[in-house]
Amino acid sequence: VALMGSRARGESQAFSDVDLVCLTTEETAPEPDTHYVDEQLVVVSYVTLDQAERWFVEPRQIVEVISNLRQAHILIDEQGVYDNLQRRAKQFQWTDVHQAKANAYVSSELVGLIEEVHKGLNCLASFHAGRFINATHGLAWGLTYIVLVYHGVLAGGDNTLITSAQQAVGYDSDWSRLHRIVYGLVPSTEAQPTREDQLRASLRLY
Repeated sequence: VALMGSRARGESQAFSDVDLVCLTTEETAPEPDTHYVDEQLVVVSYVTLDQAERWFVEPRQIVEVISNLRQAHILIDEQGVYDNLQRRAKQFQWTDVHQAKANAYVSSELVGLIEEVHKGLNCLASFHAGRFINATHGLAWGLTYIVLVYHGVLAGGDNTLITSAQQAVGYDSDWSRLHRIVYGLVPSTEAQPTREDQLRASLRLY
């Protein structure tokens, strides 16, 4: 059992949850459990040993897990399995092999997002709430991960994904500016984006 997330990184706040990740020898990992203990939200997730190996192989898994694993607090590890995984995480380096897999992931994801782009184009002609949400936030979120994976960014957690993606392509780049418009992250001193501004920004991101 290991503590991960913001509490392990020393970045927790009053309402941060407690993320416990349990390795299991079962072939299939149980579904995650959520508990409320002493006014703390505790989220317990389970990972098989095969799934843990994919942390070092699959591009999106690498982006999501490696940094967290490096900073995890190991709580119970009688056989040293977690310690070995953490050691590997600290030694991990992004190689040409990982980049080739990342390129394949990005290609596949970009094709998959065409549907959201079409929803956005339809929404420009005739507004529809569902299409708008998918074509703005859904599309931009997918593109965020595409950027992180393509650049091999080892993100520290969900709360840093947006800024990590923007830093990867350049905070002052046109892409990052559009990214901020989609999410409404525009300084209060500037004109706030309209719904159509957000939609068009998301389409231009793609």
